[in-house]
Amino acid sequence: MNIQITGDELRKALKDIEEAEKHGFMFCEAVFNSTQRNEYWTVATYSDMWEKASLTDGSLDWGRGQDVSKRNYFKDGKLVPTKETKKMIDNYPASQAIEEGKIDGYKYWITDGGKYGGLNGYVAFPKKPVTENDYGGILTYVPVHGGITYAAQKKLGMIYGFDTAHSDSENYPHTDKEWIKKQCEKMIKGIKMAAKVEKKYLLAKTNKEKAKYADQVLNTDTEAENKYNFGIGINVLTGQL
Repeated sequence: MNIQITGDELRKALKDIEEAEKHGFMFCEAVFNSTQRNEYWTVATYSDMWEKASLTDGSLDWGRGQDVSKRNYFKDGKLVPTKETKKMIDNYPASQAIEEGKIDGYKYWITDGGKYGGLNGYVAFPKKPVTENDYGGILTYVPVHGGITYAAQKKLGMIYGFDTAHSDSENYPHTDKEWIKKQCEKMIKGIKMAAKVEKKYLLAKTNKEKAKYADQVLNTDTEAENKYNFGIGINVLTGQL
């Protein structure tokens, strides 16, 4: 079987491979898709790369479609972000926002959810509102779609976010920016209440007492739209509120 590849398709692949080599990825493989086929030949078009830093170490193989070599260097056995990538990371989510504004004085951003098809929402607090470093503890009960799934201290402040890549997300208007903004508002209210009751929650000696403070956070969602998320489910199953 002969494979036919046009010069244009080959140049696309070589351009990506050359760029990857400049970034320290020395074993990338170009992937071509079959577009036409008969018993004599197959026409192939360039798809993407299988990005590898090593031919033998699978942990240094980043698969396909991730554009790793376009966003990072490979140096001393580690991925190092390019200047542009670092700037994007440092300014995330603002760097990727399709909408931004303020809700009750708090900054919010809406970003594209990428391959999952929905939208994601983020809010910023000027300083960390709770002692919890991540989004566990009392923040588990913040009533936003799917629960908080992002927490990071940035130049923009303490950022919290949620995504719409959950099993039930398609049951909601997860591509509607107004709905996402409303979820951001609920997240702000929930976090503010969490900050108010966190000390009592942490000092509580029984699950029954902790549940009282968790409910105060959950009940900031007066529409009772987000009474459950994965984190809550795990806490209930393990008996640890």
